[in-house]
Amino acid sequence: MICTDLDGTYLNRQGKVSAYSRKIWNEAVASGFLVTVASARSPAFVSYVLKGHQKTCPIVSLGGAVSFDPMRKQVVGRNHLSANVVRELLAIGRKHDLAPMLLEVRDDVTEVCQTLENPSFETIKFLDAKQRKPIFVANYQAYEVANRILVVTFVGQDELLLELSEDSKWLTDAGAVSCRRECYSGGSIVEFKSKKATKEIGVAELANVSNFDIGSATVFGDAMDDVGMFLSAGYSIAVANADETAKNMADVVSVYTNDQNAVARHLLTVL
Repeated sequence: MICTDLDGTYLNRQGKVSAYSRKIWNEAVASGFLVTVASARSPAFVSYVLKGHQKTCPIVSLGGAVSFDPMRKQVVGRNHLSANVVRELLAIGRKHDLAPMLLEVRDDVTEVCQTLENPSFETIKFLDAKQRKPIFVANYQAYEVANRILVVTFVGQDELLLELSEDSKWLTDAGAVSCRRECYSGGSIVEFKSKKATKEIGVAELANVSNFDIGSATVFGDAMDDVGMFLSAGYSIAVANADETAKNMADVVSVYTNDQNAVARHLLTVL
């Protein structure tokens, strides 16, 4: 099995797949290789950028929160937040007058993003940037008792989200969630996922579903969130443009960057 990250690894700087990379991917699949993706991106985005690619096994998306079969368009695995954790995060949000976005992925791989009516300006900007069309709800009561939310995202100004992060630190310390902060023009986001929602666990589950030994897998990446699957796979390759952490943890550092079709060039050597 060959598994690659997308952004900064398989995709070029324009966020696209080159015709050459797509051609070599399809040749590898035709030769009997299992070739797939482990990405922090949503199922919809992954499906879009992999148009024209032959697919024979599930794909890991949302950083390991959900795996799906692209042929049958069916979810095959989830690592969701518990209802208790979602309830605690909503309570912390109310304390800071912040209404989060709740993301779930249904069995048919349909993505559903919910947020309160009359969202903040920052939330609207974020939704527009992600090209997500949310469902506006009057309250979150239905989601405080359901074990189906994969990602809880708060959007707002840096100072306010820093306070929210501090108030939710006990959930991170207890191992209930992983927390990621990211700045963007106009504000910041704080994103919460299950502690089990990692590429490492996602790829291991994918290998199990595909009846493949993870120790025989080759994985590609460029960043810190790829290191877990570097450690669990049999062979790991960091692209030349990877950050230093990924390079230090990989078995090999490619001489090629994502813009130079690093993944495809390696596939060509094993065909």
